[in-house]
Amino acid sequence: MLAGASTQKHFDGLDLRNFQETRTNEFSLDRLGRSSVDRRVISYLLPRGIAASQTFQKPKQFNGWVALRAETLTSPPKGPKLPIVPSPIGGEGLAENPYHAHALLEEPRDDYSTALHLRFLFGKYGTIQPIPSAQLQSEQHAFSDLVDPARALMSKLANWCRQRVRR
Repeated sequence: MLAGASTQKHFDGLDLRNFQETRTNEFSLDRLGRSSVDRRVISYLLPRGIAASQTFQKPKQFNGWVALRAETLTSPPKGPKLPIVPSPIGGEGLAENPYHAHALLEEPRDDYSTALHLRFLFGKYGTIQPIPSAQLQSEQHAFSDLVDPARALMSKLANWCRQRVRR
């Protein structure tokens, strides 16, 4: 909403900030299945999405994905083509993601125009893939069971360090 424009209607579409990429020419994606959304892939990616949402300075709530057929990015009805490159992330536990991919953004590019183009494609041709609330609560509870003890341990370690410095 514009400052001072209290009568302006609220925009109910996708937030443009979710499509802005200022660091590199790669837009991060998850492949949700081969030809359609696969529930096993969603189940695998859910704890990773929740974990990633907690890494922000102010943790965010993870609500799901917007699914879009790959062809819509590689051959869009309007605007530039965005090639998709599979880029699995190796690692252990929640750090691993074999379903990760990147859409390559044109160079030179304008971050704002690219974000508008991506939001248009995902908003017009994409489908919302929300997380079933029971599954989300279960995953968030399991994740908090891991995070809370780690925070408690870090707090105890910080207190121990403070006491050692005072001596």
